[in-house]
Amino acid sequence: MLFTGKLPPRGLLLGYCLLGSYLICEKKFLNAIDRAENTSHLQNPRKIFLAKTIFGKVRSRILGHILNTEIPISYRRPIYKLLIGQFWNPWGLYGNKDGTKLKEFGYSEKVEYFEEMLPQPLENYKSLGELFSRSKRLSDISIKDYSPSSIVSPCEGKVVELGDVLSDQCIQAKDATFSISAVIKDKLPENKSDSKLVFITLYLSPHNYHHFHAPSDFKVYEVKHITGECLPVFKGLASRLNDLFSVNERVVLKGTWSEGEIYYVAIAAYGVADIRLKNLPDFRTNSPKTIPVYIGESCAVHSEDVYKVNIKFKKGEEIGEFRLGSTIILLFRTSKNFRFVVNKEDYVSVGSLLGEVEDKGVISKVGT
Repeated sequence: MLFTGKLPPRGLLLGYCLLGSYLICEKKFLNAIDRAENTSHLQNPRKIFLAKTIFGKVRSRILGHILNTEIPISYRRPIYKLLIGQFWNPWGLYGNKDGTKLKEFGYSEKVEYFEEMLPQPLENYKSLGELFSRSKRLSDISIKDYSPSSIVSPCEGKVVELGDVLSDQCIQAKDATFSISAVIKDKLPENKSDSKLVFITLYLSPHNYHHFHAPSDFKVYEVKHITGECLPVFKGLASRLNDLFSVNERVVLKGTWSEGEIYYVAIAAYGVADIRLKNLPDFRTNSPKTIPVYIGESCAVHSEDVYKVNIKFKKGEEIGEFRLGSTIILLFRTSKNFRFVVNKEDYVSVGSLLGEVEDKGVISKVGT
């Protein structure tokens, strides 16, 4: 094409500049992954960079700031009632004693039911963030006397994936996978002749209760803070983006329970990278200007030797909290006779039986 003396339209020039900037930044990102020798085993770093560009930490923090902005007391009830009536839908988790599901309820009934479960009046919550991270009355958390070899749900949410661990690659959602060793930043425990490794992934929607609890009696002797991104973890993205759990900010509690070792992973999500641990009040995540572990930063390890972490949890005891929505992964050793009693897509509440060793207890149905 001969040069006519006319410059391309401004929009086209801007497009070229943006594309060029994106490709330069992508190249730097890929180089950083190479320098770190891809220790997180990322299968498609280019897709990770695209997601990181769309859902950056700055935008996540802006959302977090909006959620934590104090709302004038006169506006709280109308705003909260609108959100509860329109979006709160814990179908499968709650219902009347006669089995009627909340999904069939109208606007006012949903708001009334929601308020009944709150430990304090609705207008006492100063921001949306406070409402999302609301606590529960202890009387509303039912932990039945299952056997010591049982695992109960640590949170309120939905079962995404579960099963035996046969290799380092596990299903994240649908066809997407992630590396377990990359998520826990530890060598994958070996399978033994008399035991097996199993995992279960639970997703907390924005409307769910956001505190997380102990799935069994267990002792924590190491806490890892793994810096990373704040990408959304909803199924639509988790089923399309391999290694999502490997790049997001997370906290890993390593310990032991009656059957062997256990890893408890609390994964941050968009706008909710602030994970708090009840027994470590000074523990902080989501600090600005941190380098993600997957591109070279080392983990912050709080171990029994260095930080005197030696915490024993009773089954159902509160461990910590995060906000708006996130994911919990449990990876644990157990007997060959361990069986899950829940399936993918099931809704569970705190204390619901997830599974237990068949010869050490009676397998019960969830919610019984």
